[in-house]
Amino acid sequence: MNNATFKNMENLSDNYRALIIIKLWYEKKAWAERLLTESLGLSDASDVLSALYRGRHSIPGREWFYCTHGMGVDIYKPHNKGGIDFDFNQLHPDLWHLRIFLVKQYNDGN
Repeated sequence: MNNATFKNMENLSDNYRALIIIKLWYEKKAWAERLLTESLGLSDASDVLSALYRGRHSIPGREWFYCTHGMGVDIYKPHNKGGIDFDFNQLHPDLWHLRIFLVKQYNDGN
C-alpha cells in the first residue's frame, strides 16, 4: 500500500472505494499474521493469544508493536499509525475493524 492508493481514489465511486479498502484489509491481515509468526517464532499467528504473549509488547527488531485483546490483536506503530486490528475468530472485517483500519492507514500517510 502506498500514498497513491488513497489519493487516487477521489474520482471513484463509493462502492469501488469500499472494495479497495476491504481488499487492502485482507492483504494487511495476511502481512500481520506473517509478521507475528516470523518475528515471534509462532507456528500459528493466533498463538499470540497464549498467556506467554498476552498484553502489549514491541515486536523484536521492528518498529511495530502488538496488543492482544479478547480473541484478537492490534498491530501498530506509535501514535496509532499503520497496521491492523483484527480478531482471529472472524474471517471477514466488520464495520468497526474497517473504520479502525482506515484511521490507522490515514495516520500513517496512506
